[in-house]
Amino acid sequence: MSRSNAHSSLIGLALAAMLSPATTFATQNLYGQRLTAPDASVVGFGNQAPTVSGDWIAVFGRLSGAAGDGRVYLFHRQSGVWSFAQEIAPADGTGSQDSLAMANGLLFVGSPNAYNAALQADAGVVSVYALQNEWVLQQTLNGYTAFEPGETGFGTSLAIDGQTLYVGFPGYMTATGNPIGDVEAYDISTSMASYVAQILPTVPQLDMDFGETLAAGSGMLAVGADNEGVPGVGVSAGALHTFARSANAWIEQTVLTAAYPFAGDHFPNAIVIDSAQVIAADVNYDSQGKQGPWGQVFSYGDAATGFSSQTGVIGPDPSSIYGFNLFGMGITSVSGMLLVAAPNTGDAGRVFAYRSDTGAAWSPVSIFVAKQLQTGDAFGVSMATDGKTLVVGAGEYGRSPPSGGAIYAFAYPPTDRIYADGL
Repeated sequence: MSRSNAHSSLIGLALAAMLSPATTFATQNLYGQRLTAPDASVVGFGNQAPTVSGDWIAVFGRLSGAAGDGRVYLFHRQSGVWSFAQEIAPADGTGSQDSLAMANGLLFVGSPNAYNAALQADAGVVSVYALQNEWVLQQTLNGYTAFEPGETGFGTSLAIDGQTLYVGFPGYMTATGNPIGDVEAYDISTSMASYVAQILPTVPQLDMDFGETLAAGSGMLAVGADNEGVPGVGVSAGALHTFARSANAWIEQTVLTAAYPFAGDHFPNAIVIDSAQVIAADVNYDSQGKQGPWGQVFSYGDAATGFSSQTGVIGPDPSSIYGFNLFGMGITSVSGMLLVAAPNTGDAGRVFAYRSDTGAAWSPVSIFVAKQLQTGDAFGVSMATDGKTLVVGAGEYGRSPPSGGAIYAFAYPPTDRIYADGL
């Protein structure tokens, strides 16, 4: 296992991959259908990453901060139009921001603060719903490795790769009571999900929050440990652990950090796997002495050698914009593009598009928003795609009067419009 740090090894490449202030694009105004929760009292609708699969979108919101008041809202597309279809009340903990994943007619809802009957504590659960004309609760996962009453956070993050569900459990404790975190893998190829394996870091640290964020694809797994200490930097700088799957075993490849690890930045806040690259966001990036974090996104390539090389450092355009713009709050990859959201950029938020023709450094392509945006919408607070539909969350917490939030559904990722601006 090796630790990659672009500050010492690839600073020249990193600087070349950053956007130049001279590189400018007109912002594209694209049409996306705006969807809101049917309950007027909902708050935080779309703040947590939604999920989309085929003609279904699931979005989380809360009626209040009380236990049991979390809701999942299902929207169905018919004849090209999305409409509200069903409301689900999953197992839910106090103030929880539930995680979502959907594939193959199954919806998974991770509720990290929910009551866990197996542990008789608020350790978290994952609720599994199956589509049977409507979405019906089929199974509740309590965590196969959980056995300590003090454990928390089962279901904090979810990822699906083919027929495997990954569940992040950053509050997992060892048999001796040491909080480390883990990831549990489940087989979802049959009607009932079944436990496959526990995935742990090779070199664990106390309170590292391993499993806080996840991404999976093509037999690869990337796990964020955002409270991990980095040598020479300090605590909570965070690290990204990458794994390669071999049958039902996961072999750790490389432990990666941000280009300039900084104590308290809690890297990574979001991860996506794009072909042979893993891309991780650091929304709290220290920006090398600038006044406040301005967000950066880092890509790591060469999967054959365990993501050993950094292929780019991506910043907003112009790169002089900084100070809590939340660049990297949401990231996703679709149709050969990397999309990075900055919900505090401009008066309503922006999504920045990039491409990597050679699998190396990313180049800016365009910037886009939804046509219907208003001041304070925070467009890009979350994002999701299934490759055919792009969903972008808008927290709308800056509106006057405040709004409970919305999402925008773009029918087929608008690559033609985005590329047209940058080429």
